[in-house]
This record gives sequence, C-alpha cells and structure tokens, in this order.
Amino acid sequence: MARGTAAKAPKVTAPRLSPVRLDELQDDPAPDFQSGERYDGVRYSRASADGLELAGTDFAECDFQGVSFNEAQLRGASFRDCILAEMYAPVFTAARSTLRDVEIGNPAGVPRNSTKAAGSPCGSTAANSTT
Repeated sequence: MARGTAAKAPKVTAPRLSPVRLDELQDDPAPDFQSGERYDGVRYSRASADGLELAGTDFAECDFQGVSFNEAQLRGASFRDCILAEMYAPVFTAARSTLRDVEIGNPAGVPRNSTKAAGSPCGSTAANSTT
C-alpha cells in the first residue's frame, strides 16, 4: 500500500424496507384464538392471547394494536404481512415461527432507542425471517 493512503471501509447503507399496508380489515373486539387456525385480514385491539396454545396458527394481513401474547405458545406460528404495535409479551415463546413482512412498533411512550426488559420490543423493526 502506498504511503499516506489508507484502505477505506466499504460504505454500508441501511436496508430499504417497505411499510406493511393493510386494507379493508375486519375488527374483532373479542377474538377466540385457536391453535392451528388461520386468521386473515383482521384488526385486533387490546386483545389477550395470554397463556394460549397457538402452535401452528397462521396470521396473514392482521393488525395487532396493544395485543398481549404473554406466555402464549406460538411454536410454528406464522405472521405474514402483519403489524404488531404496542405488543405486550414479557415471555414470548415462538420457536420455529415465521415472521415475514412484519412491522413491530414501540410500546406507547417508549423512546425508539430505550432499553426494555428481555422479551419486549424496543424499537421499530421490520422482519423478514424465520426464527
């Protein structure tokens, strides 16, 4: 390498993620979530799935606003084209689940870069992976 020239690190740019857009959703104020069922095009607000067995459940194009999944068993569950905003889940068990085109939003009043207890969201994220 010539004297006075340093190797430049490659420039890393943030990924461009498209927001999840959900149209024509049906509101379900009191859902009866069942294991292995398919839920498509539904908006849930302040619903509770605490402690439920939801293995293999498929959520497609759903909007979850303030929903609680604390200690729910979501093994092998699928979330596709969903929004999870203000989700409450200090214990989130979702081995082998799939999150594809999912937005996870901040709990109300929590700054984007704050530290939260393990298992709860702390920052807006879009996911496109299998866990």
